Amino acid sequence: MNFEASPFKLTQEYIDLMDGVDSDLFEYFKSLLTAGLLEVRKNMDELVRFITIMMRESVMPCFKNPGTVVSEFMARMKCSGLGESTQRNEMAELADRIVRQSTNNFYTNQYDNFQKMTLNIEK
Repeated sequence: MNFEASPFKLTQEYIDLMDGVDSDLFEYFKSLLTAGLLEVRKNMDELVRFITIMMRESVMPCFKNPGTVVSEFMARMKCSGLGESTQRNEMAELADRIVRQSTNNFYTNQYDNFQKMTLNIEK
């Protein structure tokens, strides 16, 4: 059973803690996410080396196609020789997209319900 169709967990409870999607706190959250993505891009060489080490003889499902993992990761981060302002704009767009995909995601909510029913784990 695979419920992982969301980039990350961003339920209504988290959104409420930030005073809603139109709040300054939510915008700050997105700016921090953008800054984090820029740091990922800045450190791509080290991350790729780490991913390559992690893939060796791994049984983890995320590494089931080791030939494409690194190239998909680099494509996702759009690792091209872009200028700094273009990179920031791209990462802001990526942050917005993954926040939209994660906000109150159906699969995340269903997984939380599954955890509650089967293991009595609250959200």
